[in-house]
Amino acid sequence: MINTEDQEISTEYDMKFHSILAKASKNIIIINSYNAMDYMLDLFIYEIRVSAFSNEGSEIAARVHKDLYRAVIARNPILASKAMKEHMEVIRRYYH
Repeated sequence: MINTEDQEISTEYDMKFHSILAKASKNIIIINSYNAMDYMLDLFIYEIRVSAFSNEGSEIAARVHKDLYRAVIARNPILASKAMKEHMEVIRRYYH
């Protein structure tokens, strides 16, 4: 992930990361679901990032995304599952 304090730029890279993961899944349901929710996710991710950054700092997004990226590259489903659960936990903490 790109480490920047500019929320619009970091949200754009966040969205690209999620898009790449959806495509990499090669699962048509995930890809179509992601594409259908693209605009809503853009707004959602921006709001979550602002809240998370103000509470935990900008490194939280970079860390959870790096963990997920490394697990996927390593083709390790156990680590990927753990990283995704942590990612979702961060979202749950700041989704209001």
